[in-house]
Amino acid sequence: MSVVSGTKPRLLLLLLIALCCTTARAATQAPDRAEFPDSIKAVPAATPGAAHAAYVSRAVLSADETSASMTFEVALRMRNFDEMQARIARGELISDTEKAVRYFPLPADHDRIVQWLAAQGLEVTRTDSNHLAVFGRGSVGAVGRAFHVAFARVAVKGDGEYTSAVTAPSLPADVSPIVLGIHGLQPHIKRRPL
Repeated sequence: MSVVSGTKPRLLLLLLIALCCTTARAATQAPDRAEFPDSIKAVPAATPGAAHAAYVSRAVLSADETSASMTFEVALRMRNFDEMQARIARGELISDTEKAVRYFPLPADHDRIVQWLAAQGLEVTRTDSNHLAVFGRGSVGAVGRAFHVAFARVAVKGDGEYTSAVTAPSLPADVSPIVLGIHGLQPHIKRRPL
């Protein structure tokens, strides 16, 4: 394969500019939104000679990649969590009924997240009976708009390429306090058996 002189450096420069713009966008997030930085892991840009296991191979998605479906999970925050942990540490047994009344997220908060996702044009595919999570699906573009997250193509050595989030997701301030995190936005990260 022939490479025109100067193509690789220009490609790297464009990639770095795109990543900087994406990072700047995330850093200037609207003040009425709260970010969830622990919901993703940083993905470095491809650099010659680097030994990254995963790296951004392309910052701009194709139309097919933007319209592809992806799944995600919104994890809700438990109430009185520190108290519950202290009780468990003391060896107390907590009944399922008490967990539901005192510790699990309120059904009304769970319903707010379900309604918010639907209002964003995202499909709720499953809910959790203890209200700890809401599972959903939507196009990469719709998920990006809803969570104000940027996606890129991420290459994983020996495993191919994935469309993954490269900026932290965020939620409007009126629903963010009841959310612990937004998971599944980086399909290049897979669970490994213990």
